[in-house]
Amino acid sequence: IKPLRSHDVRERNEKLVLRLIYNRKGISQSEIAVLTSLKPPTVFRIFTSLIDQGFIIGCNTDRVVIEKKGRKPSFFCVNPDACYAIGLDFWWQSAAVLVADFSGRPIYEDLVKFKVGIDAEKMMTRIEGLLRSAIQNSGVEEQKIIGIGIGAPGVVDIEQGRLLKYPRAKGMTNYSIKNRISDSFGVPVYIHNNCSVIALSEYRYGKAKGQESMLVILIRAGVGGAFIQDGKAFVNQSKTALEV
Repeated sequence: IKPLRSHDVRERNEKLVLRLIYNRKGISQSEIAVLTSLKPPTVFRIFTSLIDQGFIIGCNTDRVVIEKKGRKPSFFCVNPDACYAIGLDFWWQSAAVLVADFSGRPIYEDLVKFKVGIDAEKMMTRIEGLLRSAIQNSGVEEQKIIGIGIGAPGVVDIEQGRLLKYPRAKGMTNYSIKNRISDSFGVPVYIHNNCSVIALSEYRYGKAKGQESMLVILIRAGVGGAFIQDGKAFVNQSKTALEV
């Protein structure tokens, strides 16, 4: 077991505070101190760091917070323009792209359809074009894009970023989607099975939020499934399962 260094503690605390600010949509430093049990000077230092990095900004809120003493608290929210993420979902019929700001708000969406019988190379070329158009048409500065998340059909090796098997696109076997897209756009790329992506999104942000587990079935050209337990999608040695 690696020893816990002071840098690791600071990073963990900063992520904890940023997550609370994101989820609460407007929160004060004193509330953060109560919720996290962190000392007020530590909270102040974290807030200062997050402001300097551009991740949070002051904001207005309709909530009424009763303070025991002192001046009226200032509220903070995440800065929507701090950075952006791109999400892509594809299967043999089409690919859809979405650009979201740091608050999670979608700012751009698009979709392209594939020709019947499209092979892996042509499919990836169309996907790269769709991603480039999304970046250009959304008006987002490229240096603010922090990553691309991909929901792929078939059996996926999530550690290697490879689509291991997808028979509906010729040549899409053991295909390194992660490396190709990362090399093209110069940002981190994360890939998972599309049904798992849908399930995780519903678990974290949708009606299943707060549940211990959930099962999702996706019916498209085939049947896919995803099982979520304690916030994680079930995989078999880094490979997605429940594909029929």
